[in-house]
Amino acid sequence: MWVGGLFYSRESYINEAQKMGASKKIAYVPHGLEIGKTKIYLISDMTEVERKEYKSELKRRGKVARDRAAQDNSKPTRTGFGPLPRGKPYIFAYFVVNSVSYIVSPGMDMPEELKKRGVKSYTLVEGDFGTNDERECGSLKLGGTYLLSEEDMTKVKDLASSANVGSSNVHVLENPIPYSGKRFTGMQESQLEI
Repeated sequence: MWVGGLFYSRESYINEAQKMGASKKIAYVPHGLEIGKTKIYLISDMTEVERKEYKSELKRRGKVARDRAAQDNSKPTRTGFGPLPRGKPYIFAYFVVNSVSYIVSPGMDMPEELKKRGVKSYTLVEGDFGTNDERECGSLKLGGTYLLSEEDMTKVKDLASSANVGSSNVHVLENPIPYSGKRFTGMQESQLEI
């Protein structure tokens, strides 16, 4: 899975994951997923310095588009800017999927198919953990399904409020592995074994 530079650099993701574990939102639960066995390798092409340059370029491009639109009274459009600056992608960490959580509101139930697959529900209560942008990528989403490095979302909540940094089940690679594939969203199956 890719760790997107809009929210994280490799360093900031590692810092967050070491504090409260890994939590990656997914569109579907893969059929071959095995709780306690499946590893999710994390890829990023942004160090903290590269991420700052990336965000600065996004702001600059937005300003240029707004200025052009103001000159000719049209809507801002992105044209002719070319690719955004990015660093070299590396596989920098992994976690074993120790649970899958589906986010519900009080009184809401999760789909039967997810229950059959061993997915656990987590009730999102306004003002409680998961609604306060605890992670750099924001709050949990109702109806969202998340792969977790921990045994359930309650453990993630406990880790987030604890001072024990480094007690999560995320493994940082001492020597990150260069990634030569194309950029992707979501998950890709791989035979990589570390």
